[in-house]
Amino acid sequence: MTYKPDKHQTKALETWYPIDHSLHFQYRHPLLKLVGEIGEFIDDWAKADYKPSFEWSREIALDELGDIWYYCRILSYQIGEPSTSEYGGNSTTSPDLLLSIMITNSAKMLDEFLSIGEWLPKHLRIAIGMLKQLLSQEFDCLLDELTDLNYTKLVSKSGMGKHGWKTIAEYGNSY
Repeated sequence: MTYKPDKHQTKALETWYPIDHSLHFQYRHPLLKLVGEIGEFIDDWAKADYKPSFEWSREIALDELGDIWYYCRILSYQIGEPSTSEYGGNSTTSPDLLLSIMITNSAKMLDEFLSIGEWLPKHLRIAIGMLKQLLSQEFDCLLDELTDLNYTKLVSKSGMGKHGWKTIAEYGNSY
């Protein structure tokens, strides 16, 4: 692969499968995880409305959004595109609609992959654009901050990558 990962992807790759692992460039795993993580966020988002004992906070939201961002970065790396997107709603787009667009486009990617073995990058670009809009509009957060929060969480789990793989410092940068 000749694509050079952007700064956000590089941090995600430090906790992803090594380049010689069979899952490193496989789409199915990160597509399934992306859809699942969006579902987890939506579940927490809804609990904040109907479950009085649920403690919703910016920290909880950014933790879940960081997981979504993680899989967006891995997928964009796998297809050789930057992880940032110019797609976005406008300042009046409701958070619920932003989430709906994110889940719809993530599900379209998964459906296309499972049906025909490939998927359209535009769906990933749209999902990332909606994530950026939601971060800015609801949580006063930019992608750089979310990247750092997610990276810190993943690396602190065991001092190694999320999957127990050696980090980039131990494995070497072969991207």
